[in-house]
Amino acid sequence: MTQHLIKGCKGGSSSPRTPTEQPDDLQSVAKAKILIALGEGEFAGALTAKDIYLDGTPLENSDGSQNFSGVAWEFRPGTQAQNYIQGIPGSENEINVGVEVSSKTAWSRSFSNTQLSAVRLRLKWPSLLKQEDNGDLVGNAVSYAVDLQTDGGSWQTVLESAVSGKTTSGYERCHRIDLPRATTGWVLRLRKVTVDANTSKTGDVMMLQSYAEVLDAKLRYPNTALLYVEFDSRQFNGSIP
Repeated sequence: MTQHLIKGCKGGSSSPRTPTEQPDDLQSVAKAKILIALGEGEFAGALTAKDIYLDGTPLENSDGSQNFSGVAWEFRPGTQAQNYIQGIPGSENEINVGVEVSSKTAWSRSFSNTQLSAVRLRLKWPSLLKQEDNGDLVGNAVSYAVDLQTDGGSWQTVLESAVSGKTTSGYERCHRIDLPRATTGWVLRLRKVTVDANTSKTGDVMMLQSYAEVLDAKLRYPNTALLYVEFDSRQFNGSIP
């Protein structure tokens, strides 16, 4: 009779993996806008980003590298016939909307007041995230676009943007859409480019919270040299340097 030696292996036990959650990294943007009267009379020479300082630091270094992101600025030398600076609202009429803009359903609105300078859109994402197959909660990304039709003409894409990151408490941002001259008016269209996920594991809903009809003050301040600077106040802990 043949004997067979049977050996056994001790079964190993492993604890189940605990899913992780990426910290929220999206914060709503608050823009600071500053208009500075540099002096009376016409200034000689041009102004560059190397000459403009925020909190003691120039916007641009001598090698062309930038020290701040998302800064917009305009300079007027102080001539008699200088143009006004866009972006300084004289009045705004904000209308609450609170509708979802999906990849299948865009939002559009007609504007017949040809005196308008711009339309400001306030967008919101109630949450932005996705759950991986292993249970981890990570960030997500949504692309969107704004189109403009002037006097019944063809559509022109005037903004292409995206939001990327993670939030569980909501994230808002605003876009100012400058309007060209028109005879009869404009139609503005907001589109969500990213296809809707349509799953409980993904937060990608995009909302249009409100829009505002903007009339710029259109103050030229003739014979006064002006500097206008617009930047994200988060770069200075919410304060103006």
